[in-house]
Amino acid sequence: MFPDGSWRLAEAGDSVLIRQNLQKAETLGLENESMDPLQERTTGEYDDYILRQWNELHFNIKATEKKIQNEFRNATNAQFSAAEIYHNAEANKSMIDPVRFATITEQYEQSIKELKQAKVNQQSIKKLLDQSKKLASVPPSKMEPKLNSLKSKYNLFMSKYTGAPVEEDVKEVKPKKSKEKPQTPLVKPEKPDKKTVNEKPISKAANNDLPPHARIKTYKSDPFDCNVRTDTVDETTGRRKIELAPALFFTHTDPDLRPFFKDKELITCYAKMSKSDAYVYLTIDFQIASSHSQSNFGSLSNGSLLRLRLLNGEFVSLYNLRADRGRIDPYSGHTIFTGQYALGTEEIKMLQQNQLDKVRIIWSTGYEDYDVYKVDFMIDHLNCLHSR
Repeated sequence: MFPDGSWRLAEAGDSVLIRQNLQKAETLGLENESMDPLQERTTGEYDDYILRQWNELHFNIKATEKKIQNEFRNATNAQFSAAEIYHNAEANKSMIDPVRFATITEQYEQSIKELKQAKVNQQSIKKLLDQSKKLASVPPSKMEPKLNSLKSKYNLFMSKYTGAPVEEDVKEVKPKKSKEKPQTPLVKPEKPDKKTVNEKPISKAANNDLPPHARIKTYKSDPFDCNVRTDTVDETTGRRKIELAPALFFTHTDPDLRPFFKDKELITCYAKMSKSDAYVYLTIDFQIASSHSQSNFGSLSNGSLLRLRLLNGEFVSLYNLRADRGRIDPYSGHTIFTGQYALGTEEIKMLQQNQLDKVRIIWSTGYEDYDVYKVDFMIDHLNCLHSR
């Protein structure tokens, strides 16, 4: 067949040309069969393929890191609770059944092991995440060997972490079922107003018959005494400073520790509001009735979060202005941590119009959530401060 579409029957002399064409076609066919499918990709397609592989791996590592961070916080809080129970039991060993004390000791030692393992997991996954972040700056053409190495490390870590072999392809990490009591989340849907939570309240006589820790506390908004401690003007700067007297903000005792504290509280929190010209500050003293508070709570770091949950479900986030490692009160023996938080215009507006529900404190060893009984605290103190 000729290029213009015409043709003729093959002649004897055409055999050499036919043989050459057949050899050329066979050679091309063999070469195509031996090619790697990846070699058929264009450079752009190959780069896109590698980047998708990295993106999937990075997403899985990040999801695992977030899960492990949460486990570390839970292990820290569990260890603190177990330590408090153990130290209080040790101080009252003569009053506690030996079998019960042995159980408390075992739980305390187990909490230490779990916290230690949680720290190891935290450090390992953080190292993998850092390596994955560095890969983002590597050109796709040079990324594949490092990506395969990171994928192997992650699979090895997951096999140790879950206690089961992991498939070669990295898959989305799903949280394991835990036998431990899950931590109560800060946000609870459709929570009723604290003032109207009991439509049929228990009778006063029946309530008084219950032990102190089991009695139902009914909220009553008492008249607020606007007590100003300081009202001065700085002669140098001309700034006026107003400071209110400290007042009880909230108290908290873990239910497991209640038998040791009886009518007392583990944490007693006092707060005060102050104002310097247009700047408003909230100062909080956390008084902890324990000699082991600094090892269990750690410290309040500079910039650590104080999150206030309002009864309408919204949040107000404040940040600590100074670090505090705590101090021992010479009279009570309690450990006192002090945090100072600045309030902006938006925060003040929200807090003046809404009652409080919960407080979340970020300690250096983890976070804890506390119920606020005096739900009108911020409303009363801010109105008092701005009335001056």
